[in-house]
Amino acid sequence: MDRVRKALAAALAPALARLRAAGKAGGRRQTAAAAAAMLLIVISVGSLLPKTQVARTARKTPARSGATANSWIPSAAWATPYSFTVAQSDADVALLPPATNRCPMYTFYDTEALAAGGANLTTEARMLEIWREAWWAAGFEPTVLGTADARAHKLYSKLDAAALRPAHREDLVRLMALATQATGVYTETRLVPMSTLPTNTAISWLRKCKGSSGHLIALYKELDAGMIYGSQDDIQAYVHEVVHVLHKVDYTDKRFFRNPPPNPAYAYYSPAVMRATFPQIPPDEVPDLANAHLHQTFMERYKDVAVVNPFPEVTTPIVLSALATAREIASCPRYAPSHGTCPPNIPACRPCVPEKRDLDKLVVSAPAIPASTRTLALVTVPHPLVLQALRHRHPDLSADYVRRHTTRNDWVRAVTAELFAETPGVGLSARLVALKELVGLNQRILRSAYFATWEAQSQASDCLVHDDVRWFFGFDVPAPRLAGAGTDPVLPAAESALALLEAQSHLKPLSHATVAQLVAACQAAPVFDSPAAQDEAVATLLVARNTLLSADADDVRKRKLVEGWNLADAEIWKFVRTLNDISVQELKIWE
Repeated sequence: MDRVRKALAAALAPALARLRAAGKAGGRRQTAAAAAAMLLIVISVGSLLPKTQVARTARKTPARSGATANSWIPSAAWATPYSFTVAQSDADVALLPPATNRCPMYTFYDTEALAAGGANLTTEARMLEIWREAWWAAGFEPTVLGTADARAHKLYSKLDAAALRPAHREDLVRLMALATQATGVYTETRLVPMSTLPTNTAISWLRKCKGSSGHLIALYKELDAGMIYGSQDDIQAYVHEVVHVLHKVDYTDKRFFRNPPPNPAYAYYSPAVMRATFPQIPPDEVPDLANAHLHQTFMERYKDVAVVNPFPEVTTPIVLSALATAREIASCPRYAPSHGTCPPNIPACRPCVPEKRDLDKLVVSAPAIPASTRTLALVTVPHPLVLQALRHRHPDLSADYVRRHTTRNDWVRAVTAELFAETPGVGLSARLVALKELVGLNQRILRSAYFATWEAQSQASDCLVHDDVRWFFGFDVPAPRLAGAGTDPVLPAAESALALLEAQSHLKPLSHATVAQLVAACQAAPVFDSPAAQDEAVATLLVARNTLLSADADDVRKRKLVEGWNLADAEIWKFVRTLNDISVQELKIWE
């Protein structure tokens, strides 16, 4: 390395002198020539440097065919413009951000105790599902503990001898279950994250999973022990003290507990809160109220929802699911009793009133990804083969036709126009890196943009951008209310990727009738001038999608030709597709 550094310094010295002299003289040509000379020297000497190595073992997603047979490599260099320049392997490989562990979010759920207390088990199960969705979308790993976990504690056998009161015994059983787990956070099932900021500092700090400070267990006084967190050792020590010395659970004991400053980031729908704040809501409808408030608070983060549609004259057929999903998200929650109410932790919210929601203003079609984080962007990423087929309505994308009649990488240029509005001359590489960073930023926690490939959206049911969209948004998103949609799912069960990893990992050709039904049913309003125009779009989409998924040699040749001609468009498609696949795998494995 010393030899290379000395060679580089010696070679650059004259060029640096020329560059300084040209700068003083003010000549643009001389300055440019000197800079070019420096660049050539750096490139030449750079060839002597040792090459940066990355892991060469590409991980595979479940077996697929055609363009969906992807592999990926976790790498710190994931934000490089083109994966193949770093991976030095198959062009289909995708570099992804290295995976990080989610902080566990624990709760305790005992159906026998709930039933004995007269609880409605259906309501409790529904509330548990709302709790899981909300905390998963907040970046945690929801983990449900039970009596079996408490029994695994070494002091459980001494529980009876401790002679605790029933309420204290219940609290101790929970703490014993928690003490058997890795450090994390504990909340009751009726406590959910509720913040108008996706990057709320309190929630962000909890995600670091560092426990509490000063060897004390943190407990929010205003949440009435609905949330506690501390290290496994600290909780273990308190359990030992209760069993052997205290014989009671006292959350006010300052030797073991501390009260953090109040933080309005969590909503607790405890029986006491419901009686005091929402007396009009029946106990069996608490999950519906919590879900509605999660939906309402989510939309308070944004002024509108933008469906990115860079070429509306041709790409509208592939953003229909995004348009339908956007209208459902921007609408008031369907649980009518929630209208006009606020979450218990945000009493000064902006209540959702259906009569005042103008969806035509709240849902907009945008030619590019908005630069403002106050707009939620739904971005449908098409494979370049699909985009070119829609733009040119040409069934045979031969090499001659592609090179003579199509422009290159139009999608990346178009959707990044607003991101680079002040520097429109920025090249494709910088635009591609910015897109990847935006996708990566929104992968685990939805901040301002949701990305999905059209090919995956066309597998979803009920016109949503994804069958598992509730896990990404943090609340239940019902099937869109569309004029063309009936009561049955848009796709037959055999062609739907509904909630199953295996189905989600095996995209396959669809029939003409299915694609026609998908396009017809998912329109919130007519988007085609005539039935003939709609039929033409359906036929084009069908051919392009099935060609994309085909393993036939001729189809593979066409796909690789279009990808080679549109490297940037193909790269972002592969990146989004693979990252979404990994997110779904993570979700399914956890479930």
